[in-house]
Amino acid sequence: MMPLPLLLRRSPALATLSDEQIERLAGAFAVAAYPDGHVFIREGDVGDDVFLLVAGEVAVLRQGGELNHLRPGALFGLMALVDAGPRSATCRADGECHVGLLTRQAADALFHDAAPVALAFQRAVAKQLAHDFRHLNDLLRHHLGGNQTGARLLK
Repeated sequence: MMPLPLLLRRSPALATLSDEQIERLAGAFAVAAYPDGHVFIREGDVGDDVFLLVAGEVAVLRQGGELNHLRPGALFGLMALVDAGPRSATCRADGECHVGLLTRQAADALFHDAAPVALAFQRAVAKQLAHDFRHLNDLLRHHLGGNQTGARLLK
């Protein structure tokens, strides 16, 4: 398993951070091992924690169908930082994995006490959300492929 600071250092969105700042960000996450099948997020539940996949894989499911398969370095549960709405998908361990948990309190403390770290992390969150949005648009485009009106709406 790759050490969390090294995993964070590999993110282009965090490239401007010093080693001390990377350590500060890594320290905000509580990393633990989880067994195959562990559910981190359940679709429809309200939550305020964000997760970082450190090792292993996580399946992202919506209404029982797989939307995505996450690999180390992926952030998930990000909408919890934006609003307190219901989770849009279920995220489940696909095999044993190591995941970092960033609670709302830890995120708030980070944003309050370490502005450069918080700004870089917000960029990483925005980049991941944009990636996820594009992936979902591709899935919708594929699903609506035969429906030209629906496909035009997604362009």
